[in-house]
Amino acid sequence: MDFAIIFGSLFALVCTASYCVLDVIGRKAKVYVDRLSSQVSQYPSLTVIKPVFGADANTERAFRSWLEQEYPEQIQFIFSLQDSKDPALAILEQLKSEFTFEVIVNPVRVGFSGKMSNLVHGLEKSEYETLADIFSFTWNQILTQVVGPSIIRHDPHGLAGGTILVKKEALERIGGLQQFRDILAEDFAMGRAAKEKELAIGLGPEVFSPTGTMRFTELYSKLQRSHLVGITMNPRGLPSVLLWYAINYGYLFLFLGNVTYQVAALLIFVVRAIYLGWLNTIAEGRFRIPWSFVIGDLVAVLSFVLSWFNRKVRWGDGVYRVAKGGKMVLVSRRSRE
Repeated sequence: MDFAIIFGSLFALVCTASYCVLDVIGRKAKVYVDRLSSQVSQYPSLTVIKPVFGADANTERAFRSWLEQEYPEQIQFIFSLQDSKDPALAILEQLKSEFTFEVIVNPVRVGFSGKMSNLVHGLEKSEYETLADIFSFTWNQILTQVVGPSIIRHDPHGLAGGTILVKKEALERIGGLQQFRDILAEDFAMGRAAKEKELAIGLGPEVFSPTGTMRFTELYSKLQRSHLVGITMNPRGLPSVLLWYAINYGYLFLFLGNVTYQVAALLIFVVRAIYLGWLNTIAEGRFRIPWSFVIGDLVAVLSFVLSWFNRKVRWGDGVYRVAKGGKMVLVSRRSRE
């Protein structure tokens, strides 16, 4: 058998093994979280701050997934926006007839990213000591599954995952939320600051959310932001990032070789397609392979390479230049007409 086919087969097995390990870890973590949550008799009241910018076909569904949380204590929901013309406001107005929550609209503070400005404004309106920031669409017991383990595991001051949970006291100990006002990945920076203060941090359950239709520019911006986090904020982690890229996107380059290399690439392609179909099962409840992933993979590789030379990224209504440490410098900002 040609070396390329042997290599492709081994590489496909590595991909399969990696995905299976992720699956096993995720399932075991969920069982562990469910067990810990069932042992809690007293939950704290929560303030949930959701920074909002814009709306799409999934926005109402996402909002409902947060507002329909099954949680035994009081939840103060704060939707924090930055523009009175934001289309998400109309959706929130409709939901007010079914749910109780607060909506605040404030312009972006000077020197802040849009998201961090929204979070800080929300923090100023918070009533409870325990804060959460729910990410995208989620299931109706995510808060219970995040808060429960934090109580059992010696009450950690921070919990990272699909939903970030933190206490006001912990924020004060690491210097306040304002210090992350212009950081590309504020959750990464918060975790690093908490570690330096020797605060306990737990890892919450993973969340797979449907994203809906996405324009090319949106996909490119999201990928570029994730690349720049590794390049500017965690250069020591780049070897593991490169390995992950090789596992996920290596088949693209094998397709450029001769027939035997193309057979190897096909093996890897099939494994990746099945894995993405499994992720879709988690997010949407049905197995469906998103065949456009090949285009997405090409864009991911291209954006990773270009991110080394172009540090400008679009986020919300602003264009930023990302410097060392993930610090963002505003280049331009557009306003809704």
